[in-house]
Amino acid sequence: MTSHRTRLSALIALGLTLCLPAAAQWAEPIGQLAREIAAINGPGTVTLTAQNMSSLTADNIPLIKRDLQNELRAAGVRVVAANAAADIKLTLSENAQGYLWVAEVRQGSETRVAMVTATRSQNAATLQTSSLVTIHKTLLWSQDARILDLALVQAGRDAHIVVLDPQNVLLFKMAGGGWIAEQQFTIPHTHAWPREVRGRLMLARDHLFDAYLPGVFCASTTTPPLTLNCRDAENPWPLTATQAAPLSASRNFFTGTLTPAIGKLASAPAFYSAAAIPRPLYTLWIFARTDGSVHMMDGVNDVGARARDWGSDIAAVKSSCGAQTQLLVTGTGDAETPDVMRAFEIADREPVEVAPAVDFGGPVTALWTASDERSATAVVKNLKTGKYDAFELSISCGQ
Repeated sequence: MTSHRTRLSALIALGLTLCLPAAAQWAEPIGQLAREIAAINGPGTVTLTAQNMSSLTADNIPLIKRDLQNELRAAGVRVVAANAAADIKLTLSENAQGYLWVAEVRQGSETRVAMVTATRSQNAATLQTSSLVTIHKTLLWSQDARILDLALVQAGRDAHIVVLDPQNVLLFKMAGGGWIAEQQFTIPHTHAWPREVRGRLMLARDHLFDAYLPGVFCASTTTPPLTLNCRDAENPWPLTATQAAPLSASRNFFTGTLTPAIGKLASAPAFYSAAAIPRPLYTLWIFARTDGSVHMMDGVNDVGARARDWGSDIAAVKSSCGAQTQLLVTGTGDAETPDVMRAFEIADREPVEVAPAVDFGGPVTALWTASDERSATAVVKNLKTGKYDAFELSISCGQ
């Protein structure tokens, strides 16, 4: 508890530091934009509206708008609430190179555009103390056999869990406040599993779920009672609903081939896990590589991240907090060390920790984003019981 309080205090101090004059860092692009608007509009009155389509957090917007008003006033352009000679619509957007701010100046039937760019390095004010979030863990299932993945599914009015282990797919149904065994399927495979076997469950649109194992693909039927059809296949494993990558059939990592390509990048160095951070105009991908480094790819650029204390498992979880997507990251412990789970947001390509860490009773052996992307499944080898525990991890705001 003491370490958590210390960490929380440090985070609050960091947040307060980052809250200091946000717009002051935008002085140059704001001044340039005001001069261009004044050159188009001339002295007079204008209305000003702003919309944010960039990764800037909402707290930046009123500060940027306020400073733009001040710069316009100094140039002879006064912002009023209504009945102005012109209307200005400011859009804060971004591309792979940085921020792009566009002001549409409408005078009567004529609209002209002023545009400036700003580098992301100026954006230090991205996290507020209100961005602090809490990681919630809920134990869903525990068993002696190694759990590779677990999925919560709804079939009709009944809730089920699907448990994937190296030999079986197990289906349980909620009844009387507990899970009762419903069906069990043995997974056929013609080759030995790699030593650190991995597996992945994904819910499907036209049937209940798919199961991915090294060199094996299984698909269920639609509703219980189920049948499970498995075959030798090296289908790419889903990283998200729209992005996949092949896992090496004889190892426990992804080869690096990306299906489809991420922008102009069709491959990455071999990696253990990957997570997608949605941006308004693109997706930022985070890769935990097999060499221990963490890299970020936006479809054009591939840059390293300062994340030396991250483990090999990462997962993205959407929430209503802060940047609305948090990155869950395991620690760097070994098979005999209790693990922790930490949450980060990626501000200006820099990971910033946003939640007190959550402790586990053993090492995390699997971490996958759930199919709905609102939670993640973490499997922990409990060092006291010897069992494998599967937890649902979710994010809540400001607690």
